[in-house]
This record gives sequence, C-alpha cells and structure tokens, in this order.
Amino acid sequence: MHLARQVVAWLQTESPALSLGARDVEQWLDGLRRQGYSPWSVYHYLTKMRLLLDQAQTLGMIEENPARQITVPLPKVAQDRRILGPDEVQQLLTISLDHRQWISGSLPTAVRLGLYAGLRDEEMCWLKWESVDWRHRILSIQATTWRARCICAL
Repeated sequence: MHLARQVVAWLQTESPALSLGARDVEQWLDGLRRQGYSPWSVYHYLTKMRLLLDQAQTLGMIEENPARQITVPLPKVAQDRRILGPDEVQQLLTISLDHRQWISGSLPTAVRLGLYAGLRDEEMCWLKWESVDWRHRILSIQATTWRARCICAL
C-alpha cells in the first residue's frame, strides 16, 4: 500500500487529469533510477502504477493504460551456489538407498543421475525417462521456455 500511495501522490502532482502517456511513465521511472532506487523497486513501482491505471481504465477515466506500454526487465538475483563436498555426496548417496519406496523405487537412481550429471533441482523436474539416450550416452533436458543438451558420463 505504501508504494501505491506514492504512485497516487505522484499522479496527483504530475497529472491530476490523468493525461499522461508512456513517455511520462518512462520519465518517472528514470527519475526513480536517478534517485538511487534499486531495479527491484523500480519494477515494483511500475507494477503498482499499472494496477492503478488499470483501475482508472476500467472506471472509464482513461482510454488506455500508458504504463502497459513500458517494459522493465525483471531484475535477476545472483544466487550463491556451492558444490557438495565428498562427505555430503556420500551421505546423500547412502541416505537415498534408505528411501527406495519413493518414486516407484527409483529414488536412488534419480539421486545418482542428478549428482553425476550436475543437474539442478528444476532440471531434475523436467527429466523424463525418454530424455536419456543410452546408446549415445546423452541426457537431453527440455523445458517449455529453455532447452539444453547435457553430455554426461552415464
């Protein structure tokens, strides 16, 4: 609500009749950036403005929402990644053998496949048995928006 109130205050000051265009929205976002707002904050301010102007459009106050013409890339957050140590790998392999009741007895196989191929959690979820080309020793990982081919020692 705090962000929404700030957007409303800006609109009341800069465009009380809601006669603004995409260029006005872009200038406002540039002003936020110049003031030192983080990319995430700029993204959230634009989201709030879009929602408020969507409501103004629904109420017939404006014909179209100029904030919908502006795209701000979603900021990426770098995540620290770490590699499991040898002891952790061994512990994971041993523990997986105690849980054979999961995924029709295939949990130990899935754990080993993920570890030895270096797959991330998300990539493990995308896997299907037909993704494994046993003859050529190739593992294909496919998702709807991302596709990668990973060659590993199976």
